[in-house]
Amino acid sequence: MRYLLGLEICSFGVVGLSYGIWVVPSRNGPDYGECLVDLPLEADYSRGCSRTPPPGFSAAVVAAAEEFGGDPRLLATTVYVESGCDPKALGSQGDVGLTQIVPRFWAKELHEHGISNLWSPEQNLRAGAYVLAVAASTTASTWDSVRRYNGSGKRASQYAERHHKLYMDIWGEPYPDWSPN
Repeated sequence: MRYLLGLEICSFGVVGLSYGIWVVPSRNGPDYGECLVDLPLEADYSRGCSRTPPPGFSAAVVAAAEEFGGDPRLLATTVYVESGCDPKALGSQGDVGLTQIVPRFWAKELHEHGISNLWSPEQNLRAGAYVLAVAASTTASTWDSVRRYNGSGKRASQYAERHHKLYMDIWGEPYPDWSPN
């Protein structure tokens, strides 16, 4: 048993995630309780990394995604595709870090959000979450957002296909709003 705020939590694993059920002690004794709600406790967002991620990677993914209203699984999958979780990755177009952000396109907007060091894993994850959020605000689906994250045209569509396949392989389900053509 684990305890949170004085309440017992039963935990079990599902597709690499840990979920918890709040158990409220009952009058029948300490071994009995009433399960109230199922909620995520921990998630390992490094499971798709091809390289060793930086320390605190999973927590930083969650924090960055939540800051910009995104899905941590989508952000983590973007990192897997972009850099394999290598915070020192440098792309041929000047793409930087975990999420391979191109500074010449995003520096001004990112600076307005307090993101100035794309070599910092935490700031780079925040940058990637921000760019995904911008893409989501201009498109109708997660697939389109991922495509826009990469650009436009045939290569961006191929990127989105590769991203979605990896998302399904890692998380065991399609994008939340996925509907095949």
